[in-house]
Amino acid sequence: MASTGAAPKRGCLRWFTGCLIVPGAVVLVFVLVTSVRSGISEGHVVFSPEVRGTLLWSVDGPTGEVVGGWRTEEVLVHGAGGGVTAVNTGDGEERWRLEPTETVCGMSDEARDGFGVLLLEGDIEEEPEGPDDEEGGRAPDPEESPARSCDTALLVDTDSGEEIWRTGPLADEDVADPDLLFSRGSGVIQVGDQALVRVGGELVGLDAASGEELWRRGPLTAGEASCPAADFLARNASEVVIVADCGVDESITVHVADPATGQDISAFEFPRGRSSPNTDAVGHASLVATNPIHVHVNLGHRGGAGSEGHEPDQDNGGSQEAHPVLAFDDDGRLRNELDITNTLSTTTPQQNLYLVDDGRIYTSTDNTSCTNDVRAHDLDTGELVWETAISDPGLSLIDVRDGRLLVMLDGDGSFGECHMLGRAWDWQLYTLDTDTGADSPLSPPLPDLRQPHASDLWWAEDQILQVDRGVLDRPHRLIAYR
Repeated sequence: MASTGAAPKRGCLRWFTGCLIVPGAVVLVFVLVTSVRSGISEGHVVFSPEVRGTLLWSVDGPTGEVVGGWRTEEVLVHGAGGGVTAVNTGDGEERWRLEPTETVCGMSDEARDGFGVLLLEGDIEEEPEGPDDEEGGRAPDPEESPARSCDTALLVDTDSGEEIWRTGPLADEDVADPDLLFSRGSGVIQVGDQALVRVGGELVGLDAASGEELWRRGPLTAGEASCPAADFLARNASEVVIVADCGVDESITVHVADPATGQDISAFEFPRGRSSPNTDAVGHASLVATNPIHVHVNLGHRGGAGSEGHEPDQDNGGSQEAHPVLAFDDDGRLRNELDITNTLSTTTPQQNLYLVDDGRIYTSTDNTSCTNDVRAHDLDTGELVWETAISDPGLSLIDVRDGRLLVMLDGDGSFGECHMLGRAWDWQLYTLDTDTGADSPLSPPLPDLRQPHASDLWWAEDQILQVDRGVLDRPHRLIAYR
């Protein structure tokens, strides 16, 4: 009889435990099933991915600030401030390493016929900003070296790493805009039998075989103003397109020039348009495409300015649309304006927002929402070919190959609220059909790989090549996976 009182207590405990565990298990299963179903519907759960994320090889690259890279059929060449490293794409074996005394500060966008051009630091120095700087700059670090001009060109053989030729510093001491002597104002392209270098807003044409200076062209004129060359792109082996920008509320001038002589074949100018109120500096205009000529105009707005941006009499102070991209014939006739609202305005280095390939421009929106659009426009007419919405807060366009556009999804990124109670996904690779825009996952989410900058990815045959950027003074890693 003494034990009769204990049984009801055990029964209540079992009942109470069951009331907690069973509903909890049901909720857990529901959340799990919902997450998996959502992952399948959004492409995050991939059963037979083309790229699995399996590491093939990993090797040390150079140290310092990343400046670019080239990929040939057999070799990946990666450049950073500390030098240039070339590895075989198949097995990662180092083919050569170049570590010049000077800092590497630039690279041509691509290597042509087995040769690429580097830019090295020159002689002209810029002291670190002091505490009394007009822009409120930081106090100089006693261990920090002064910035140096980025104006010495070097041609290298991509197969052997052999230095073919090297110029002396190309900039004049009395250059009109000294700020453009440093890395952000320097650039180099290869055009036909020439290499063109931009330093201090001026252009220098070099013989690609010998490095001999062929011509030099100072600031370009628009009306009575002298304007630095802001950007340039090769159209073909005998033509280069140059855009010069005179600054806030001034004109932009465009030149089609002969790379062998630097002389104009044609030229025109157009008004920049009204900038945001109280703006006294804007980013330079840039070239998006050369045939026909597409110019991306920066009007200084926080989010850009819209289709009326190139009209000089239109007040756009309140506009928050995209910076205009204007398409011109070589004689300056305005063909059309691309309707790519909310694109080309990002300041995030992780992203590439447009690619030009085979008469198309592919763009990605830069919304802070959880869905962004990838669009394809016809360069000749400006017409929208297709538009595809992707559930992701930050898309990057990587490459076009074999009728597929490769894009990188940011995953959770900086917008964890996009997932709410669902699972936060890692970065992932997708492809879109270039004819229809139909999207398909190329890989599952890749949690074991550090998310790269878009410019640090290459799509090579059946593998992905990536630069895994080092932190502090550690070397960058070059990796390949499939």
